[in-house]
Amino acid sequence: MEVNKAMLYINFLAFLALSFATMILNKRLRLTKRTISLPPGPMGYPIVGCFPKMMKHKPAFRWIHRLMQEINTEIACIRLGNAYVIPVTSPELARSS
Repeated sequence: MEVNKAMLYINFLAFLALSFATMILNKRLRLTKRTISLPPGPMGYPIVGCFPKMMKHKPAFRWIHRLMQEINTEIACIRLGNAYVIPVTSPELARSS
């Protein structure tokens, strides 16, 4: 019985040490990851982004144009699912990117 308690205690300590090491590595990797600077845009939902908002306002290009007017910008970033869409208001701006 004593051996089982000792093994249980050792396994628990090993689990805690492994969990702690994983958390530290994860935090360190997040800090070193370079963040991408994106243009302004609306906040989206966690998985689907702004897709439900865009589908609610048809046609979608009018919603995007109105959104860009509200933000007062010529370039925006709209998240649709896992992809980022960068609409622009002029062909000159699109050529320069």
